[in-house]
Amino acid sequence: MLNAGGREEEAIELLRRGVKYTPWEPATRACLGRAHSRRGEFDAAISAYDALIRFSPRLAIAYYNRGNARTAKGQMLARAGRVQEAKAEIEAAIPDLFRAVAVPGVLLIAAVAALGVVEARRARVPRQGFAAKEAGAALWRAKWEVLLPVVAIVCMFGGFCTLIEAAALTVAYALFIQLVVHREVHPTRDLPRVLARSVTLVGGVIAILGIAMGLTNDLIFSEVPTKAAEWVQANVHSKFMFLLALNLFLIVVGALMDIYSAIMVVVPLILPASAAFGIHELHMGAIFLANLELGYLVPPVGENLFLASYRFDKPVMRIAAAVAPFVIAILIAVLAVTYIPGMTMWAAPAPPAGP
Repeated sequence: MLNAGGREEEAIELLRRGVKYTPWEPATRACLGRAHSRRGEFDAAISAYDALIRFSPRLAIAYYNRGNARTAKGQMLARAGRVQEAKAEIEAAIPDLFRAVAVPGVLLIAAVAALGVVEARRARVPRQGFAAKEAGAALWRAKWEVLLPVVAIVCMFGGFCTLIEAAALTVAYALFIQLVVHREVHPTRDLPRVLARSVTLVGGVIAILGIAMGLTNDLIFSEVPTKAAEWVQANVHSKFMFLLALNLFLIVVGALMDIYSAIMVVVPLILPASAAFGIHELHMGAIFLANLELGYLVPPVGENLFLASYRFDKPVMRIAAAVAPFVIAILIAVLAVTYIPGMTMWAAPAPPAGP
């Protein structure tokens, strides 16, 4: 009540006493972290959530709140001009996962590329030698487009802007290319139409995220993830079988849900169960993304199937039949990512020290 009423200092003092005398109670530590966050004391909030995770590693909301505290601290430092500190804090929240999925990503690409080579030789597709001059000319013609992700990544991970600011910068850069460099979009005839279509798309995504966040919060505060983890522990006794069932579940999720809803709704459900089997969150992130990528190629609602059907003007089921061999290749790669944790765990940071 003190925390909700704005009397955070009193609340923090009482919560610290509560942690001292009842260190096993997760709600006290969670409230302490929230109280520190409300005061902008993000280091103390992160420490409180670290301690909560050590005592309750299956509590999904603790990981979620710790990530929010790290991001908020990074944004605060960036606004204050403390670029190096902001960069270090953001690196603790995001790039570990980027590094963790690097090897799985290369493996998925290699699996698809290898099958493409086999299929091309089987169909006797004429081979064309690599022409460095033509490749260089094509790269030079596309120089402005090639620089788009470079600008966004350098600004975001260089500590020059936050994630939201990087997104806005990307939009501004794309508009500059189309309006000034290529002049393919007229500022009065075409730009209003483009903006109207973009706002419609963004509005749909925001609506989906809002509903997904509401469902996620309801599931978390109803302790559904914790109960699911307890059920899994009581009924699934093999880590191998858990991972196999998780693969099947995530493939179905990828076939039926978009990526935004899946992240918001499914991740809080599976994190406690995976923690119960000792699966690191970075490894779980790689498994999650790889399985969803596979699910997007699986009917009936695989997202990439519909995008390809629209782009190539072909029936969805014909596209699904054509990509079936590639689905098998990706499935093999996904199983390797799942059962060989070394592919991702090399990027795991050292665990926080302390009791």
